[in-house]
Amino acid sequence: SLAVSSVSTTMSSSSSLSSRMRCDVSFASPASSSSRVRPTLRARKPPSASVARDPLSASSSPSLTSSLSDAIVDLAGGIDAVLDIAETHARERTSASLGVAVSLARHAERARQPSAPSASTLSSSRRRIDDIERDYAQVTMEDSFYTEISRAARAIRRRDKAKPKVRARDRACNQPKARQGLRKSDARDIHARSCVACERLAAQGELFRVVRVKLRADDADEDEMVVKDGERYVSRMSESGTSGRSAYVCKTRACVDRAVRVNAIARILRMNIPQSLCATLKAEATAFEEANGVDTRPLLYLRPDGASARWTAPGEWVAREDPRARGIKW
Repeated sequence: SLAVSSVSTTMSSSSSLSSRMRCDVSFASPASSSSRVRPTLRARKPPSASVARDPLSASSSPSLTSSLSDAIVDLAGGIDAVLDIAETHARERTSASLGVAVSLARHAERARQPSAPSASTLSSSRRRIDDIERDYAQVTMEDSFYTEISRAARAIRRRDKAKPKVRARDRACNQPKARQGLRKSDARDIHARSCVACERLAAQGELFRVVRVKLRADDADEDEMVVKDGERYVSRMSESGTSGRSAYVCKTRACVDRAVRVNAIARILRMNIPQSLCATLKAEATAFEEANGVDTRPLLYLRPDGASARWTAPGEWVAREDPRARGIKW
């Protein structure tokens, strides 16, 4: 028991020592790190460069400008010679040449006179310098004026060339059509169809219907049969109940005659129309007009201008004596 107690005491003392050492290390580590001195890096500013001063700039000293003007006048041979050169440049009437002329005129103005000039000489030189500066101001103003005009013209041209953004529902192609006074729901209710001769919208029951019928494989060949793309077709008059590509004609002799003459039915059905069918249409139209006491044969068709005009109003049948019928070929 004494040995066990001594071992436990030794272990406890060693554990407390190790814990105390860990605490010392943990508390000492920040102090040791903070005690270090780190070098600081600072960017050195470059020395300011000396800027050369232009002797002709506005910040130049008056003595340098006067000396330069005197040198230019001496090289040219006098103030009058400098003004002559300036006037020669000014006659070109351009911004660059007038700028050179104004610069020379100002040098002539700043230069020292070799002797006391007379009043007339001073006034003459002053007048010549004023003329050059006035021409320079006028050309500069004209150039700025034309520049503004061209800038405005370019802006207007870009604005006109830009295509305005229009919503799909506001486009003209998506607007409701007139349909000759019929609303879309009304045209659907009466099954409105368009006559191939006069382009009049009317109920399906008020028009003759010519339908292209496709023969079945077990159907026998017919006399007026047309073969197209390997299929057999016939054209018949039908009231309703027969499906197929159809063409509609008004029940008048004028419309039937025009539809046959301009080959409108064949163009709509995309097949040749037999003569027997044309004769049947004419007979039906004649019987319908005689029953109603109407004769439309002496009338001529006046078609409205424009392909889309038929949606606003149909074509008009006019008498041959009507002035509007002049030039219409029967």
